[in-house]
Amino acid sequence: MTLIKSNKSLVTGNKGQVALFVALIFQVLFLFFAMIVNVGLVVHHKINLQNSVDMAAYYGAMRQAELLNSIGHMNYQMRQSWKLLAWRYRMVGTGGDVRRHPYDHYQTKALRTNKDREYSDDVDGNYSQPPFCVAYQPFNDKTTQAVPPGENLCRETLANDIGARVIRLFRPPAIAASFIGFATQTAALTNTLRNSATDRCLNVGPFNYTTMGGFMFAYQLDQYARRLVIARISKSMSRNKGDFDDIDGKSVKAGAEETFKRNLTYANKEGRDLTFEMYNSLAHSGCGSDPGDTELEFPAPWLAEIRVFPTILYMDLNCETSGDQFKFNPKNFDVVDAAPGHLTSPANADSLPWSYMTNRVPGLKGPIEYLASNLYLYGDKNRFILGYEKNPWCQAYVGVKAATKPKIPFAPADLTLSAHAYAKPFGGKIGPWYYRRWAPSDKESTGDVNSRNDMNLPLRINDFATLQSDPTLFNSPLRIANYSKYIGDPYGLKSWRTMGQMSRAIFNLNSNASYRTISGSSTTDQKILTNASVAPKLDDWYLIYQPIQANTGKDILAWDNEADKAPGMRFLEIAGLAPDQYDLAYYTIDPNYYANYYTRMLPGIIQKLSINQAFFRPDLGARIGATAELEKFSVKDQIKVVADISPTVIDFQTKLTYAVKNPVHLLTAWSNKSLFD
Repeated sequence: MTLIKSNKSLVTGNKGQVALFVALIFQVLFLFFAMIVNVGLVVHHKINLQNSVDMAAYYGAMRQAELLNSIGHMNYQMRQSWKLLAWRYRMVGTGGDVRRHPYDHYQTKALRTNKDREYSDDVDGNYSQPPFCVAYQPFNDKTTQAVPPGENLCRETLANDIGARVIRLFRPPAIAASFIGFATQTAALTNTLRNSATDRCLNVGPFNYTTMGGFMFAYQLDQYARRLVIARISKSMSRNKGDFDDIDGKSVKAGAEETFKRNLTYANKEGRDLTFEMYNSLAHSGCGSDPGDTELEFPAPWLAEIRVFPTILYMDLNCETSGDQFKFNPKNFDVVDAAPGHLTSPANADSLPWSYMTNRVPGLKGPIEYLASNLYLYGDKNRFILGYEKNPWCQAYVGVKAATKPKIPFAPADLTLSAHAYAKPFGGKIGPWYYRRWAPSDKESTGDVNSRNDMNLPLRINDFATLQSDPTLFNSPLRIANYSKYIGDPYGLKSWRTMGQMSRAIFNLNSNASYRTISGSSTTDQKILTNASVAPKLDDWYLIYQPIQANTGKDILAWDNEADKAPGMRFLEIAGLAPDQYDLAYYTIDPNYYANYYTRMLPGIIQKLSINQAFFRPDLGARIGATAELEKFSVKDQIKVVADISPTVIDFQTKLTYAVKNPVHLLTAWSNKSLFD
C-alpha cells in the first residue's frame, strides 16, 4: 500500500490567501464605488428634481403675481375714478361761493390768507355737505368772452343756512343752452333764459342736476366696466385647483410644466412614470369659485366689494315765489321711485329739480329722466363700488409636486424620487381694507366708523334695506363723497388749501378772461396754461356718460368735442386724481400700465375669457383712438402733468405736498419730502 504524501503548502501556503484577499478587496471596492455612484446619482437626481420643481413653482407664482398686480392696478383705477367724482363734486361744484371759499374770485381774486392752510372749519361755512352748483363764471363761456360778473347763482353755495337763503336774478344767467349734450333739446330756451328771471330760475336746478348727474353716471359706467373685468379675471384664477390662465391667456400649468422639464436631467426627464401636478391655492374651498357659477358681475370669494350709497347734493331753486327772488333748495340724487312713469311721484320731490316736478321745463325733461332712471342709486347693476379688498385668509400661492423613476446603473430596482415646492407672489397690494379687522369667518373687513382705514370715504353699506331701516344712517353726513389724500388726513377734499389751489386754477384757465389773475407764460412749466385758451365748458363733458360700448375712446375726462383736443380742464382733472401719499401706501400702481399690461391682456386673458373689449379700459387720462401719446397715457404721465404745473397755478411744491411728482416713488412707496414742507 502506497501512502500519498501530504502537501502542506495547500493548507499553510500564503499565496492563495493573498489572491483571495485581493479579490475580496476589489469586490468590496467595486461595491463601495457602486454604492457611492448610486448615492451620488440619487442625490444629484433628487437635487435636480427639487430645483426643477422650485423653478416651476416660481414660474406659477410669477404668473399669479402678474394677475394679482393687474387686479391691484385696476382696483387703483377704481379709486382714481372715485377721486375724480369727488374732485368734480367739491372743486367744480363749490367754486362759485363768493364769501366763504378759500379762493376769493369776486373781490381780491387771490387766495384768502387766513384759509391758506390744511384746515376746514367755519361756523358760517358748510364745507362738509356743499350742494353742487355750476352756474357761475367761468362755466358758461362757450367762446373766449366771460359772462358778465353781476349774476352768480352759486354765490352762497358754502353757507350753512343755504336752504333758508334767497337769490335775486337780474342779469343774463351764468348758464348756456349748450351746457349739456342734449343741445338740440335746449337750444330753443336761450332767449327765454336771457329775458326772464323766472324762466332762468326754472333751469338752474335742471342744469346743476344734469351736470352732476352726468358726472355720477360716468363714474358708475366706468366702475361697472372695470369691476366686470376684475370679477371675470378673479374667477378665472379661482375655478381650477390644478391650473389657471395667465395674463396672456395661456395655461399656467403648461408653462410651469415646460419650465420644470427644461430643468430636468436626462435621467429624470426620461425616467419612468414622470408625473407633474400643480396646486392653485386661490381655488381652495372657501376661496375658490364654483365652476358652475355663471354670475359675471361678482368676483371670486377672496375679493370683497366695498359698496357705498354716497350722498351728493346739488343746488336747486324753488321758483314759486313772485318777482325775481327765489329760494335755494339743496337736494340729493336719492331718487326713491325710479319705475317707468313714476319719476314725478311726490316721493322724489327731495331729489329731482323743482321745475321738473312741476312740469315747467319740458325741454329738459328728457335729459333729467334719462339720468334719473339710470342713476337709481338703490339698484344693484349701477351700484357704487369704491373697489375691492382682499381676504387675508385666502392666501395666494402656487404648489408643485413631481415624481420620477430615473435609471440608476447599479440600482437593484427602480427608485421613486419625488419633490414638492410652494411659492408665493411677492410685492403687490390689492388695496386697503375698508375697516381694520378681518376675522377668519368674515367675508369682508369689519369695524365701526372710527376704525376705517380711509376716514373720509362714505360709510360702507352693503344693501338698501340696511340704509332704509336707519334714518340716522340715511341722513348721515358720513355718506358725503370724499377721500383721504395722505394717511391720517382729517379733511380730504374739504381742506381749505386744496379747495383754494384747485379753484384758482379753474378760474385761470381762460387766458382772455377779465377775472384771470395769472399771466400767461411760454415756459415749459406753464403747459397747463398755454394749452387752455378758453374757459372750461360743460359741453366738454357731455359725452362722458355714453353707454360703455359707444364710448370708443374709453374716456370719461373733459374733452373739447368741437376742436377734438384736450382742454385745460382735462389737465386739472388729471392733477386731481393723480397718485398721492395715501395711494403709495396702500396700492399696487404700475407706472406704465398701457405697455406692461394693457397691450398684453387685451389679446390675451381678455380675449380668452370672451370679455367685450369695450369694458377693458386703460388708465384715466388715456383716450383710445386719439394721438399715440394719449392712447398710451398711463400713471407716469399723470405724474408728469402734476410735475409740469406751475406753482403759480397749483402749488404742488410747497402747499399740496401730498402729490406724487416723480414716478420712481411708485416703485418704492417712499416720499423724500415731508407732507407739510
